[in-house]
Formats: sequence, C-alpha cells, structure tokens
Amino acid sequence: METESFVLKPNRDLLDPNFEGYKLNLDKIAIHSKHVEEGVLQAPESSSNYSYQQVRLYALHNHLWPDPWAPDQSFYFSATGSVCQVGIGPALPAAVRSVPVLQLPASESPRPEPTHPSLSFASDRLALVSDGRGRLHLVDTGDRALSQPWQIQFSDSLLEGRGFVLQHSVLDAAGRLHVLAGHVAEGSAVPEWREQHSDDGAFVNLLTWFTFVKGGAAWRLERLRQAATASTVHYAALDAAGQALCVAVKASLAPPSAPLYVWSQTADDVTVQLSAGAGGGGGGDGETVRVVLEPHVLTVTTGGTTLLRGTLAAAIRLDESTWTNDDGRLEVVLAKVERGQVWPELLPGDGRGEQIVDPELAGEMAQRLAHLTSDAENPKPDAADAYNVAELEDCDDFPEASAALLRLDGDTHAPTHQTSLDSHQYVLTARLAAAEPPALCVRHDVDALLWQPRARDGRWYCDHVGTLNAFGYVQASKQQRKFLTCAPDMSYAVICETSRHVYIYHQPSPVCGELRNRRSGQRITEVSRQQVVSLEDSDPILGVAAAARFLLVLTASRLHALVLS
Repeated sequence: METESFVLKPNRDLLDPNFEGYKLNLDKIAIHSKHVEEGVLQAPESSSNYSYQQVRLYALHNHLWPDPWAPDQSFYFSATGSVCQVGIGPALPAAVRSVPVLQLPASESPRPEPTHPSLSFASDRLALVSDGRGRLHLVDTGDRALSQPWQIQFSDSLLEGRGFVLQHSVLDAAGRLHVLAGHVAEGSAVPEWREQHSDDGAFVNLLTWFTFVKGGAAWRLERLRQAATASTVHYAALDAAGQALCVAVKASLAPPSAPLYVWSQTADDVTVQLSAGAGGGGGGDGETVRVVLEPHVLTVTTGGTTLLRGTLAAAIRLDESTWTNDDGRLEVVLAKVERGQVWPELLPGDGRGEQIVDPELAGEMAQRLAHLTSDAENPKPDAADAYNVAELEDCDDFPEASAALLRLDGDTHAPTHQTSLDSHQYVLTARLAAAEPPALCVRHDVDALLWQPRARDGRWYCDHVGTLNAFGYVQASKQQRKFLTCAPDMSYAVICETSRHVYIYHQPSPVCGELRNRRSGQRITEVSRQQVVSLEDSDPILGVAAAARFLLVLTASRLHALVLS
C-alpha cells in the first residue's frame, strides 16, 4: 500500500498575528476542595523502572479521567480500589461530590510489572477499566449522569499479567469494541522486535490493539494486534471507525540509506531522477512505467506498483514538462509556473529523496546574498549584536531527534499516511468531541495548534480546529510543568506544575465596558487573561481534568475544583 505524505496546513482564519499576549488577572478564583480520605490508588514505585520510557509512563500518568460524553464529570481510583465519580452540581457554587461506582475485584496474586490503573470510555454506556495488574474489565455504566453502580460484563487477565495503561477505545458501527493499551517492555521479550534488532537491553513502547465482539450477552476477544517502537510515543489513538491506528512518535535517527530519488532545480525547472525498478515493479521496459503529471501532483508507477506520489512544492506547467525512461533510469523534468522560485522540497513531508544543488543556482543565490556579507571579520565593531546566542531560551530550541505522525492500517499494518513533526513540538492531547479521536496539539511558531484526525469520503486528514495563542511558547518556558490540557471548547489552556502551582491561560474574550490602549488609543474589544493559582496543600499533583465551567485538580490527599465561570 502506498504511503501518502501530507502537510499540516494551518487555517489562517484561526491564527491571530496581532495577538499581544496575556494580561495577568488578579481576580480570586473560587476553589472548592474535598479531602480524599482513602487516598489515590497508585502503582508502587519499582526499582526495575530504570529506563526513560518506564519512568515517563509512571511519572506523567494522569489520575483523573474526564467523561467525553459528559465533560462535567470525571473519575479517579481511590486507594481502596474503587472507581469514584466526581462532579459539581449545576448551580454554582456547590460542594465537590465524589461517588464510588465500581469496586475492583481483588487481584489473585502480586504481579511483577504493575502500572497505574486507567480508565477509558468507549460510548455513553460502556467503559474499560484496567487495574494496572494485567486485568481488563468491560463495564456497563448505565446512564453515568445518575451515578449508578457499574456492572462488569467481561473480565480477563491479558498480556500474561503485565500491567498496561489504556490509551483509547472505540465502539464501531458494527458493534465491535476496539481498545488501545500501552506498556513498556524489554525488547528481548518481544519476538518480532528481537528478530530485527540486536540491542537486547533496549526497552520499547508496546501498543496493543484489542478487538472484542459480543455474542449474545457475552463479550469475547476476537483479535490482538501490536506495534512496538523504541521511540517516545507522544500520541496514540484509533480512528473513529476502528480501522487504523494514528501515532505520533519521536523517532530515533536510523542509519542513512540510499534515497529513493534525487532531484535538482534551476530557475526554470526541476529534474527528478529515480530507478524504474526501485519499487520492485519494473525494469527497462518503457511500457511498464507510467508517469502522471498534474498541476500540483506527481505520480510514478511501474508494474502496478506506485513508486512515488505526492503534492509538489509549487505548481508546474504541464505542456512544458516531460519524462524519459532510459534502461530503467527514469528522468522527469518539471517546468515551474513561477520561474525563479526556489523549491525548499520536491514533495513537502517526503524524506525519501535527496536534493543535489545546482552550481549555477547556488552561485545566483550567493550573489543575491552578497550585500549581507563582508570580507572584514567585524565591519561594525560599535554596532549592537543583531543575534546573541546567550539570549536564546529553551523554548527556542528544536529537538535533535526527528518526529513523525503516522496512520497505520489495521489490516496490513503498513503506514498509509505520514507527515514530519520535526519543526512541530508536541504540546498536549485533548479530547474535544466524544464521537472523534483525541486531538493532537503541536507547536506552530509561538502558538499551539490543535489538529483533529478525521476520515471523510474515503479520505483521512488532520483538520486544524483551534489555536491556543502563544501557548507553545509559554509552556516551553515552564521548567516544572507536569500536566498540560485545555477545555473541550478550547476556551482556556492549563499548565500544572509538579505541586501547588496551576497556570490558566484564557483565550480572547469580549471586554465589558470601554477599554483603550494607552499608547495608540485603539479600542480594545477582546482580552486574553492569565490566572495563577497556588493550592493550599503541597502534595504532588496527580491529575487534572478541564471542563468548560471548572477545572479539577487532584493531589495525593485532596480534590480541588477551580470555578472559572
């Protein structure tokens, strides 16, 4: 199956180039707190958790789970093994209420690799519960607004008793239940990984995709699929139809391999060269090779196999573009519509090619930049430095390792879509709508952009649905950040530190009354507010859940509800 490369293209209507920053708001936020007498259920710290992946999975676990079908409700596990439902009444202010709805069955025996318990909602009446010790429960919740006791419909010990964390779950149109779980395992314990990698001591992130079907009144496991990577998994979710896995990984740099194609450009055209037999389809017979040129798309197939397909960096002239096949060596010449334009890439997001810089073009570019250079080491010693490395901040740095967003087909296990995230730092994951997978939030310049994976009319894509102004820059400057999230309506974003401090960034909202800029006299119609909350208790923050009206913060001993509206 051909892998389609795509680019994350922001919707300019959702960007604010004139955003002036957040104004510190000193208004006091009403905080309603409840003492968690029984404590919060956590996996014990283990001396065997010494790899980065294990520590990351343990330390950054969010112990609060908002309900996508009722965002005003959230859940946590008490230390006694109860699943507790948390909410605030519709009339504010009101006390925080916590109601146990499920008691986890006692574990038969201690497990060697426990993780924190986790929870996932597949529908408005179906939930998945992992006890962190390898057992998965399928639960009928009934109407969760009524806080009724939950009923376990299926329970089994999976993955040989290894603890796992639930990532996402989907109930498809045919009634099949798809569950995505993740855990960290030693590479030598994964047969397929051991066969392909020589580093036996490496730890891998293992994503397990369970598919359950219901026969009569009983659920049964129909299929199990797994994907492993030694990279950090920032985002993992199933598509709404349960047909594919979407994952954002921080990929390690692989040994260099021969490029699929090489390309060069002049001021007038772009030349692409590749072997017609590169994909194993054809050789020197010109009839097996087919090149399709469109104004913005290049497609090369041979022997029924697609060698190359993607969107070009700019438009081409079809009547002046040509291609030739000489003994299996294919050369495509693309005439530029805009002559003199320099293409940064042939196919944006496709890393399989290599550019050969044309000496004539390089010389022309050097002449254009000649006025910016000087033969003297310091021609203006009295002038202030235009660029000072010491002024760079951590948030201006890009990660050294490459990153990618992939969509993997559930049947072939091959990637169908991919895009590079090298220049887009991962920020957070947010569930914006119950019927859709979680949205991925990445940095774009100083902003944080939310991308919603969607499939429509047989086409899969990522839709830019919202922008958190300047949040990409703000969150990178918080060295003690632990949890980042935003409200389902994207009205505010949150940064929680390891303890006590919570930073709330409200997106632009209308101003009540007359407000003008002192310097320019311009009337201000909207303002973005920043609020800082210092919690009374200094216990570690274990979880956070954002709703439209309030923010829930869970510590080791208390549950705080911050009323925002």
